[in-house]
Amino acid sequence: MNRFQYQYRYIISIFVITITIIIVQSSNANRNVDHTIKPGIWTWACGGAAYHGTHHPGYYEHICQEEVHVSPTPELRGALQVYNWAVLEPEDGKFDWYWLDKNLTAMANAKVQANPIIFIHKGQKINGAVTTPKWLFKVSPGIKYTHTPRKRPVFEAPNYLDPVFQDKFSKLIYAFANHLNELPDYVKENIWGVQAALGITGDSRPWKGSPVNKSQDISSSQWQQYSRTMLEVFVDAFVPTGIPIVANVDNPMVGSESETQNMWFLDMAEKKGMKGPGLKQGVPTHGYNLNGEKFLYELEAVPLLLTPRSDGTYARARGELALEPDPGVPGEYGNWEESPWWSLQANAEWILTYGISAWNLYAGFLSNETFRETLQFVNRHAGYMNASTSPAAFISFRDSLNTENVERWPEAKYGKVSDLPWSNSTKPPDCKANTKRMQLIANDFKSFGAKLENAKEASDPRSIMQKKGMYLNDVCWNCWEGNYFRYIQQIDPIKTSVGWWRVGPKHQGYGRFARGLHHATGRKVITLKLDENFSEMNAIATIVYYNNGKGSFAIAYNGKTKETITKTSTDSWLTTKNISLGTVSGNGEITLFSPDQEDCIFSLLEVLES
Repeated sequence: MNRFQYQYRYIISIFVITITIIIVQSSNANRNVDHTIKPGIWTWACGGAAYHGTHHPGYYEHICQEEVHVSPTPELRGALQVYNWAVLEPEDGKFDWYWLDKNLTAMANAKVQANPIIFIHKGQKINGAVTTPKWLFKVSPGIKYTHTPRKRPVFEAPNYLDPVFQDKFSKLIYAFANHLNELPDYVKENIWGVQAALGITGDSRPWKGSPVNKSQDISSSQWQQYSRTMLEVFVDAFVPTGIPIVANVDNPMVGSESETQNMWFLDMAEKKGMKGPGLKQGVPTHGYNLNGEKFLYELEAVPLLLTPRSDGTYARARGELALEPDPGVPGEYGNWEESPWWSLQANAEWILTYGISAWNLYAGFLSNETFRETLQFVNRHAGYMNASTSPAAFISFRDSLNTENVERWPEAKYGKVSDLPWSNSTKPPDCKANTKRMQLIANDFKSFGAKLENAKEASDPRSIMQKKGMYLNDVCWNCWEGNYFRYIQQIDPIKTSVGWWRVGPKHQGYGRFARGLHHATGRKVITLKLDENFSEMNAIATIVYYNNGKGSFAIAYNGKTKETITKTSTDSWLTTKNISLGTVSGNGEITLFSPDQEDCIFSLLEVLES
């Protein structure tokens, strides 16, 4: 071979190698798509975290399979999908992705977005299957624990702090990331994010209960360090795939430490190059009108979800509602039995106020036509985190009987908020509220429907006592103040309207809370103002009102009456037709009033781009 031929072949080989590299890089770049969440109504895991309640095993799993894979309803945006470590890695280093691939492909075909999670420990079996592989305990002996001290059954959890366990767990994470990255494009692109499960189920804790051997207990500082170590592994493994990680490092009872952990995760993930890391925020999605929720909103919702990140985007969060959808079946959350329609709508309005993007509902809610109006409402407003780009705004009228409000209910007249001092600057309520004071407040609004059904549940500082309680209480402690809303606020609500509770038929969603005109006390006009950054648009409004009596009410925008509605005395909640507001913009003023001085009650007002 002469010198010319050698140089020619060398140049051609370099050219081919370069082209190959460019093609490979281009291919990889195409696979790193934008995994933007489909905000709105999601469903919970069909099998992995299923809850049977009062029904036989398999009841809700069957419904969930129908809702996700067979005939998804138009309201369904996505689904959490749980997979057991023991199933995915039946032998050390040998992986079986058959069921994972089958489910993710079916969801992509159904256009239902996926949020997969691998459970590494559950305690009980899930549909007869264990979560933690048995081979793991042979190389890293587990920690035995019980749900209740000195009582059986005894469960075995991984030894989370053992370097051998962390090595095996890390290999699982990398294998999972690599496999998802190799899926067909349309399947991979259908994944919003992967939730990192670090302990029992998806919770930020090692187990439910305590170890049999107390010396094996894990301190909060040890758990925090373990969580951070493994979250960094998750992020490092998934950054090359373009799939974001959703983290649950939330423990509201530790106060400001919870916000610190969440912020640390978002900052860490973004610094490593991850786009769109998300959070699990469980407390607001599990219930409403809960003690301590106002503290939680200020601690976590504002800095984590409602404040833009440095690049102008917003962190997305999901959370589930873990209770049965069947009307009349109390399940574990007994107070919803009063009216699941009231509670579902109120909880929906609260999670939107909080900034939740995806609400995972239990199987059965989506296929129940009576809940559809609420599900559609959530989908109209979820995910719009910036007033300047949102095509929708709403206000849900509500008065808050928050016992901590000493200006409204002076302690000299109603008694102290609590018998013990409460350090409300760093933690949620940490002692019981004064039940006599709460009862006096409820008595003041008895004629408007307010009740304190069980003072013991209402006064407990633990929010779980209200969300899992058997009674519906209207007086609360450190609960959300006033209306639920996105991009509309009411001017001076207490002086311009009166609060109502438990109004109208229980099979409609709008009676849990309301506000109304009250001419006898001079409350004649409700004035609302759009967010100052709300974008200019041609808009319509809808109003949900209580159709009692035969008077009328009117709606005006910036002083110009747009529509007058005459009631027809059906004693039910009605929604107006679309009312044209014309062009609206930031700081626009909407007023509700009665031309014939009739007391009218309102539940919800929406402004939507027409």
